[in-house]
Amino acid sequence: MLRRILELLAADRPMRMDELSRALGAREAEVESQLEQLTRLGFVEDLASKAACGTESACAPESACARCGSRAGCAAASPSRIWALTEKGRRSALNGKPA
Repeated sequence: MLRRILELLAADRPMRMDELSRALGAREAEVESQLEQLTRLGFVEDLASKAACGTESACAPESACARCGSRAGCAAASPSRIWALTEKGRRSALNGKPA
């Protein structure tokens, strides 16, 4: 399943957990476990942990993010976690090497 997650993210775009789960035909808990492993290995990242402005944490209504002009398109403002390949993940997906 690790290889398939990398392939899906490489072929498409950043994806939410529910999209990955559907595409894989697997439960979200199972996919999340695999994503955590890929994150620890440096192949994927949770975009919700990175704000469009460069902040390394999710937006909170009481924070400066509430006044940020980038908030509408910011992954950190999304209630869903959004997963994407890192550069290491892109290289691995392109080379076809196992994760």
